[in-house]
Amino acid sequence: MTLGEPRAPRNSLIDHEVFAPINPWRGIEIVRDPNMTERVLHARSPARAKRRAALGHPQHYREIPSRTAYHLGNRIIMHPALYDEMRRNRMENRRD
Repeated sequence: MTLGEPRAPRNSLIDHEVFAPINPWRGIEIVRDPNMTERVLHARSPARAKRRAALGHPQHYREIPSRTAYHLGNRIIMHPALYDEMRRNRMENRRD
């Protein structure tokens, strides 16, 4: 691992399902990590929140599932919501 390369999360849940019908990258392990979230400012008035943050007042943040997937070696690490969305799209676009 080189400097600046993202590390795999420690307490990740490895998906051991059979991916043959849905995984075009056979042999790559898909890791679903529920801790992959992004902190987003959730304010009624963003301008006011910005001013108050500059004064040191605590702000209200919300955690949303990350839309980013990391490819590390033979693993793809992503949030379970992103995995479910990709799986749903794969099943809808599947040609039989």
